[in-house]
Amino acid sequence: MRVTYHNRDINHEEVKLILGASRPRERAFFATLAQSGLRPFTICNLRLKHVKEDLIIDHIPCKMDVSVEIAKGKYRGYFTFVGLEAVEYLKAYLHTRRRITDDDFLFVKQGTKQQANPKSFSGLFSRILRKLEEKGLIEVEQKERDKPRDVRLYSLRKFFRKHAN
Repeated sequence: MRVTYHNRDINHEEVKLILGASRPRERAFFATLAQSGLRPFTICNLRLKHVKEDLIIDHIPCKMDVSVEIAKGKYRGYFTFVGLEAVEYLKAYLHTRRRITDDDFLFVKQGTKQQANPKSFSGLFSRILRKLEEKGLIEVEQKERDKPRDVRLYSLRKFFRKHAN
């Protein structure tokens, strides 16, 4: 059985509002998701070595290698790219971390070296949307109680799919 949730399209202005209301860690995560199209789980599994080569030399677009171990289905590895904005946010976030090595996760739980949980980013995304909605800057609809809203974290992947064509 498959459940389909119909997310509405999110536009550039809404993405800018969300990124502007986010802290450096979340901003880097959301921008990476919107510009690479990777799943949140895959982004949480990325290590510095997967992006370091292009990140250090400021190569834009920055190549992100997704190894077979972290790819969904584990059938083969692949790569994707992120643009200037995501690279800048990623560098700003990495500057907040101390002594990061090639084998460290790109996104970690705050104050630790443990892998970040994609569900925590989903919750943070919802809180940011709620704050923006209270200020009247963004409209988000929830058709039924205990059902997902029409804008959620995966809307950023839909944004990528729509604009990547």
